[in-house]
Amino acid sequence: MGEMLHNITSKPPLPEPHCRGKTVQSLAFVLAAILSVLFCGAFAVSFFCCSGHAPTMKLNDKLNPNYAPAASLARLPGIGIVRAQAIITYRQKQESLGKRPFRTVDDLRNVKGIGVKTTKNITQWVDFEQ
Repeated sequence: MGEMLHNITSKPPLPEPHCRGKTVQSLAFVLAAILSVLFCGAFAVSFFCCSGHAPTMKLNDKLNPNYAPAASLARLPGIGIVRAQAIITYRQKQESLGKRPFRTVDDLRNVKGIGVKTTKNITQWVDFEQ
């Protein structure tokens, strides 16, 4: 009779929950949350540090690449310190040959790493008058 009572009072076993599906959903949610935080962080860094604007220079602060120091040249859009030093090196080499290195902005294309796009970006910031 005890066995019969046990069969009547015991509940049938519950079906196993779909643990795998819930685990995948939970993992997808966690990954989405992490990616959201990373994208927000990347946006914040790019907004505050690298706004994409040209360096601030007054319009009367034009530089003459024939005389400007590397630190000043590095402020030009798209130049940076490496290309500024390349401009100085090219300028010194041309001067040692008795030539004037730069007469127009197009002459800057003779410097390795400076092309049409860069010269267009810096045209308003350079002056070649003596």
